[in-house]
Amino acid sequence: MSAVTWRVRLANGLAVVGRVFQKIAKVAPAFTEGAPIGVMRRTDIDMAVARSYAAEPDFYNPEHYNLRYEERIIGPVISYVSGKKLLDLYAGQGREAKIFAEHGFSVTAVERLQPVAECGRARMTDAELDVRFIIEDIETWRPEQSDWDVIYTSLWMLSTVPDKAERKRWLEKIAGFGGSDAVFVVSITPHLDLGVAKLRHGIARVLSRLTFNNRRPEFGDRFHRGLFWRDFSDREIRNEFAGAGLAVLERIPCGGADGPPCIFYLLKRQTGEAEIAA
Repeated sequence: MSAVTWRVRLANGLAVVGRVFQKIAKVAPAFTEGAPIGVMRRTDIDMAVARSYAAEPDFYNPEHYNLRYEERIIGPVISYVSGKKLLDLYAGQGREAKIFAEHGFSVTAVERLQPVAECGRARMTDAELDVRFIIEDIETWRPEQSDWDVIYTSLWMLSTVPDKAERKRWLEKIAGFGGSDAVFVVSITPHLDLGVAKLRHGIARVLSRLTFNNRRPEFGDRFHRGLFWRDFSDREIRNEFAGAGLAVLERIPCGGADGPPCIFYLLKRQTGEAEIAA
């Protein structure tokens, strides 16, 4: 057998270096997404998120932020309701409202920020769609009606709520906007890699203790692109729904090749005979 040339040795060495870099690249998000969670208190998270939104005011402009995930859920949603009156909470500039209105829904869109809502209102008027914008803060809004057939919450919204107790209050608040037959649509971000998630959580917990943080990180917390996210397993989120008196009708995964992963849950208020869907 001929002697191994220096080129073969170099190629093998570079392959080893490449595998090392692959491993580093895989676990790097555990630090970059976990370290901020460990050092920030609750008020710091709110401040950081607000600054991120302010720094990119046009990021969610529907002209270029044009995910179409909601089209996947329209058929299933219609199968559970008898009418097409839809309440769109955290409506932004109306990306989701436009999709639902194009499929025959009469949409009431609620947005807290006046410039954002006015931009959405103008877009819906230009498109001649059945969308009515209301400028209100969901936390304090007391609507005069509660006969919507569908209550839709903005994409991934529940995953942006930092703490379990706060998420329970949020879900109970959302449930109060609909009647006994209403369908609620909530979406979350799922765990993608449990190994990275465990490492990220460990980093966050260590830094939380070292910095005397009064907020204890939850498993699944991460800080990505200036925003707080909470990833869930299916069991975790079903338990939180049940704790807020909501039963799962259907689970609909989206994303992947089309964009970031997302899981929609179609929900109803629990009754004595309610069953949790598979």
